[in-house]
Amino acid sequence: MLEGSVRKAGSRLRVTAQLVKVADGYHLWSERYDRELEDVFAIQDEIAGAIADKLRVELLETERVKLVEPQTENLEAYALYLKGRAHFHKLTPADCQLAIASYQGAINLDPDYARAYAGLARVYTMVGGAGPFHLLPPREAYPLAKAAVTKALELDDRLPEAHTTLGLVRTNHEWDWAGAERAFKRALELNPNDPDSHAWYAFHLWLMDRFDEGIACYSRAMALDPLMPFYESSIGFNQYCARRYDEALQNQKRVLEKHPDNYHALWILGMTCVALGMYPEGEAAYQKVRALIGTVPHLCVVFCELYAAWDNLEEAKRYLAELLALSKQKHVPPATVGFAYTALGDYDEAFAWLEKAYEERDPQLRHFHLPVLDPVRTDPRLQAIRRKMGLE
Repeated sequence: MLEGSVRKAGSRLRVTAQLVKVADGYHLWSERYDRELEDVFAIQDEIAGAIADKLRVELLETERVKLVEPQTENLEAYALYLKGRAHFHKLTPADCQLAIASYQGAINLDPDYARAYAGLARVYTMVGGAGPFHLLPPREAYPLAKAAVTKALELDDRLPEAHTTLGLVRTNHEWDWAGAERAFKRALELNPNDPDSHAWYAFHLWLMDRFDEGIACYSRAMALDPLMPFYESSIGFNQYCARRYDEALQNQKRVLEKHPDNYHALWILGMTCVALGMYPEGEAAYQKVRALIGTVPHLCVVFCELYAAWDNLEEAKRYLAELLALSKQKHVPPATVGFAYTALGDYDEAFAWLEKAYEERDPQLRHFHLPVLDPVRTDPRLQAIRRKMGLE
C-alpha cells in the first residue's frame, strides 16, 4: 500500500511517501521530497519510478517515460483540471456547474489540454439529461459535448478519458449502441486500470440490460478506487433494475453506513424500499435526497411512484403538478413526465410524452428497464419506440 502526505507553503512543496507491505507492516520504501511547486510533475514521475523499482517491475525505458503524463506544463491549468474532476464526481447540480467552470478555466490557460476537453464533454453529457438532474436541454448540451470530445481526440487519440467520454456521448445522445461499445472498449484497451472507464462502461451495459456484466465492471472500478461511493451505489442500482431488490437493499445500506449523506445511495435506497412495499422508509429516503439537492424532475417522478403505490393518489398528483410546473420554468426531460403519468396509470398521456422524448432525443428515454414502466412493458407503443431507437 502506498501512503503519504502533501504539504504546501507558498511555492514550496513537501511530499512524503512510503510503500508498506500490508501483510506484516514492513516498510519497503520511503522518501521525502522538498521541492518548488513547479516541480510537481517531476515528483510524480520520481515516486512512480521508485515504486516500480521497489516492486521490481521490469519496464522498458520508453515505458518508464509514460508512467506520468500530465499533458500540460501549466500548473494552474492542472489544478483547475483536478478541481473539475473533484466537483464532477460529486454529481450535484451546483458541483457540475463548478466543474464546467474549472475545466473551461483550464482550457483557457492551455488550449491544447486534451484531458480538460474530455472532462468538459463529460459534464455536458451529464447536465444535458444523462444524469439525475437536467440543467440544459439535449439540443444545447449535446453539441457542446460533441465539440469538446472531438477536440480532445484531435489533440490525443490515445487518451483513454476521451474515448470513455465519446462512449458516453454515443450512448446518451446519439443512441449509437455499437459505437459506444467500441469507444468504451478502446478506452479500457488503452488503460485497463482506469476506474472511470470501467464505471461508465458499466453504465452503458446497464442501459443494455446486461446487469451482471455491469455489476462486474462497477466492482472492478471499486477495486481500483475504493473511496468512490458512486461505484458501489451504482451496483445497487443494477440490482434494483434487475429486480433483485433484497440485494439492492443490503448494498445501499452498506454504502450509507460509510457515506450517510450520499444522495445517490439514498435515492436508490428509496426506490428499492418502494419496490419492496416499505413505503415509510422510501419516503424518508426521498425526503433526505430533497434536503440534500433540492427538487429535481426525476425526484418528483419517484415521489409520484411512491404515493401511487401507497394508494395516496392525491399526493401523487400533487407531485405530478409540481413536475409540470417545473417544466414551465426550466428544462424538464419529457421522458420523466411520461414516467410520472405511467406511475399514475394514465398511459395515453404517458406515451404522448415518451414520443416527445424520442423526438427531442431525451437521454432519459433509454431507461426502459425501470420498474415504473412494467405496466406498459408489452404495450406495442413502447416496443415501437424501442425499435426506432435500435433497441429491439
